[in-house]
Amino acid sequence: LTPRMACANTAGWLNPYGLACKDYETEYCAGGGFRPGQDWAGGKDYNYPERNCCACGKCTDQPGWDNGYGKTCGEYEVEKHCASGTVVPGQEWTTGAAFNYPERACCACGHVVAPARSRPASPSPSSSAGGSSAAGGGGECVDDPGWRNPYGVTCAEYVKKLYCAGGAVLPGKEWTV
Repeated sequence: LTPRMACANTAGWLNPYGLACKDYETEYCAGGGFRPGQDWAGGKDYNYPERNCCACGKCTDQPGWDNGYGKTCGEYEVEKHCASGTVVPGQEWTTGAAFNYPERACCACGHVVAPARSRPASPSPSSSAGGSSAAGGGGECVDDPGWRNPYGVTCAEYVKKLYCAGGAVLPGKEWTV
């Protein structure tokens, strides 16, 4: 497993009201997303903290990643395989296991560092080894029985290894998802 680079807040970033990423970490964001009811403090009117502050969801490409054929995340974007966080229609053939999952490693292709609670239900690890737990935002996080990541790690192991807790990926453990 290749760890992802630790996220770094955009140096000198401020919203129009003079708040910095450290302020957002305290009041509005946690674990790669907005705290419940605080998403109003994002977007264009607030100078996109979600693009500049790690606590709010700033994405970092997996360092050293290539697709197995020497293409990097940057090249995926330049060559228009991916754009704006998604695979470009018609370029799906450049993703998946055969190309080392750029959608899991490259921001331009859809890789995001965000808490599990903000993702739609999918075969991904949850915070409870027992099968389900209440997740932030009013949804419910339920483990997909039999799910394993590409390295064979189960949902229960994510909890045991302290990668997840309380319906979210723990700070500093974003590289595990």
